[in-house]
Amino acid sequence: SVELSFSTNLSSPQQYLLLEVTEELLKGELSQSSSVLIKGPRNQPAVLCTDNLTFDLKRAETSNMVMLVNQPVDKLSGSATLLSVVPSNLELVKIRPDFLPLSQILSESSFNPEEESKLKAKTLEEIEAEIAGSRGEILAHIEKHGGFEYKGRYVILATETEWEILEDVTTFIKAEGWAFDSLNDPEIRDHLSETYPVEVVSYIMSRYILPTSTSQIFTFNTEKFAVFTASKILREKTSWVKDVFFSKWEEALRWVNEDAKADPKILEGFALSNKLMLTWFPYDDLPKEPERMFAKMFEKQKEWTLDQLLPYVSRCAKILNETVDSLILKWTASSTRHGVTYYFER
Repeated sequence: SVELSFSTNLSSPQQYLLLEVTEELLKGELSQSSSVLIKGPRNQPAVLCTDNLTFDLKRAETSNMVMLVNQPVDKLSGSATLLSVVPSNLELVKIRPDFLPLSQILSESSFNPEEESKLKAKTLEEIEAEIAGSRGEILAHIEKHGGFEYKGRYVILATETEWEILEDVTTFIKAEGWAFDSLNDPEIRDHLSETYPVEVVSYIMSRYILPTSTSQIFTFNTEKFAVFTASKILREKTSWVKDVFFSKWEEALRWVNEDAKADPKILEGFALSNKLMLTWFPYDDLPKEPERMFAKMFEKQKEWTLDQLLPYVSRCAKILNETVDSLILKWTASSTRHGVTYYFER
C-alpha cells in the first residue's frame, strides 16, 4: 500500500494535460522522430506532429479520478505526494493534414522564369506556420504537386512553362534520334541549362527523366507525363465531353509514344467521370474530415455511383485506417434504380 499526502501547493486540474499514447507509438514514431511538436495556425485546432505524421488531439473525459503524484507509478512505495487531480486526458488520432491552404499557397507561387520579379512564394518555415501538419507530409505534398525549392522558397512551374519545357525536352530527344527509354541524362541536362535556371532543370530531370538498371541509360517518365498532360487539358475547361478529352489527351501522349493509349485509371482521384462528361475534381482539394469531405462531394454532385465514390473514399479510408464500406455506410444513404445503386447525402 502507499500512503498518499496532499501537496501544500495542490495544483488546479487545468494546470496539467495528460497525453495518452500506445506503447507501440511511444517506442516507434514518437521516439524515432527528431522532434515532437504541438502546433496549429491561429483559430484552428492544435495538432501533434512528428517528423512525418500528424495527430489530432482528442480530449477524453475519464470516469475514474486520475491522480498525478510525484513518483513514477512503477516505483511507488511507502508514501507519495498528490500534485493534482486530472479529470481528462488527450488521445492521439492519426489524421491527414488539411492541405487546402497549402494548395492555395502553391497556386499563388506559380513560377515563370521570365516574370521572376513578380514571384510570390514562401519559405518552408513560413509554410509550416500556416499548415497544421508534419514537415515530412508537407514536403511530400509539395513534391507530389510539382513544387520545388527555388532560391529558398517553394514554387510550382506555371502550367504553360512546364509544357514548353517538356516540348523542348521531347523535341531535343527526337532531334538526337534517341528512343524515349534510352536517354542520355547529362546531354539533356546541359541542353536545358542553356535556357533555364538550375533549380528548374533539376526539377524537370528528377520528375521526368528516370534512371534504369543500366548505368548511364535513362528513360522518360511516361506516367508522370500522362498525369501532367491530363490535368493540364482538364483544367482548360469546366468540363469535357469524354470522347473529345480522350482524343486530345492521346494526341499529346503520342508525342512521346506513337502507340500510346489514354488510360482512364490515371484520372482516378482527380477527375469526376459520368457517362458522357469529365470534370476536374482532385481529392487533395477536399477537406480532410470525412463529414466535410462527403458534404463537399455531394455539393459537387447530388448522386454518385460506387465507381465514382471509390477513388475518393478509398484514399480517405487508407489515411484514417478505416474500411471503405464503413465510411460509405456512415456518411451516405443509397437507393437503387434500374439495377444501379446511387449514393447521396445522409
